[in-house]
Amino acid sequence: MNEKLQPNEIADTVRSVFNFEVQKQPLSWNDDEYLRSYGTPLMGLFRNDTGAFVGDRSVSERFEPHTSEDVIALAESTAYAFDNEVQLRCDWVQNQSNRDGHYVTMSPPDEYRKSVFGTEDNVFPRVVIRAAYGSSFKATMGYFRDACSNLAMLQSTDISTSVTIRHTKSLREKMDDLIDVMSGLKQKWHNLTTVIDHMANREVRLRDFLTEVYAPPKPDATDRQFKAYKKKMDALWNRVARERYHTGRGSVPVSGMVTAWEAYNAVQGYSQHDKARRSNATRFDRILLTANDRDVLKAEQLALAL
Repeated sequence: MNEKLQPNEIADTVRSVFNFEVQKQPLSWNDDEYLRSYGTPLMGLFRNDTGAFVGDRSVSERFEPHTSEDVIALAESTAYAFDNEVQLRCDWVQNQSNRDGHYVTMSPPDEYRKSVFGTEDNVFPRVVIRAAYGSSFKATMGYFRDACSNLAMLQSTDISTSVTIRHTKSLREKMDDLIDVMSGLKQKWHNLTTVIDHMANREVRLRDFLTEVYAPPKPDATDRQFKAYKKKMDALWNRVARERYHTGRGSVPVSGMVTAWEAYNAVQGYSQHDKARRSNATRFDRILLTANDRDVLKAEQLALAL
């Protein structure tokens, strides 16, 4: 489901998609020969409407499943934080192993769109809820950048939000806290645009910036290491060159000077889209891995220090 809605329509709409709960039930096995059923110490997760098994493995008695009402309350508090119409997408994932669960993406109206340069380099807030039962409950508020299709979070400040809650007995208390946090996203977004303006109004020599983030190989490094480093640096430079062309900035000048915003996004975009990850990493996995990538954090700190 993907549509534009007013905040007061969010709860009922999300509830219509997630109109069931996932319950934890004891597992047993049947002895067909003697027509007996034997209990086990294991538990399983099941939808209470269809009885479908959720996930691909058992859980312990300590496992605390989140509820559909948790997801609904979180989506509703996020919608009201931005006042007006929001773009909402809801999906229930089934039979996808440890990815089974609730997925929600929300973006506020165009009035929150921030133009960084011209008409092609824009950013706007996006909230992603990834409530998979096979992993932790994750909620993220970052900015989506048109020019490179990145969903990014600035981690060295308190203006982006990324919260992970494990499915344990503390889930209920932490979920209530998370709902309160998400209700304050509007002010965080205004603060974030101030930081982006700072980056966009500072210049840096691209080659020096990238070398500061990615230290060159030592003199005694192998030819393979030198080639791998050159390949990475070329990919980063080319990413900036492509984005400058796409956004109407023109080619990278002979001086190599670009804005700190462009330099930071080269590192962030490389980590999210190009860096080698495990083969089964989803798009959302790559977003979260990039948010905690030490190279991206270093690039952010360098850009903000200018």
